[in-house]
Amino acid sequence: MLHHKRQPPPSEEEELERPKPFRFVMALGIVVALAFALLALLRAENLAAVAQCVVGMLITGPLFYFLIRQMARIQMPKRK
Repeated sequence: MLHHKRQPPPSEEEELERPKPFRFVMALGIVVALAFALLALLRAENLAAVAQCVVGMLITGPLFYFLIRQMARIQMPKRK
C-alpha cells in the first residue's frame, strides 16, 4: 500500500494567486442573467415588467463589474 504525504493547506497568497473555475462560471451566470434582463426589457408590455427588468439589471450589473474587477486583480502580476 502506498502512503502519500499530505500537503499543507495553501497560504492566503497562494490561494489568491490561483484563478478558480467557480469565479468564471459565476461571471458567465451573471452575464446570462444580465442579458436575459436586457432581452426581457424589449418584450416588457407593462410597467411591472419594466420595473422587474430594471431591478434585475441594477442587481446583476454591479455584481458583474465587481466580479470582473476581482478576476483581473487575481491575474495581475505582483508589484515589486
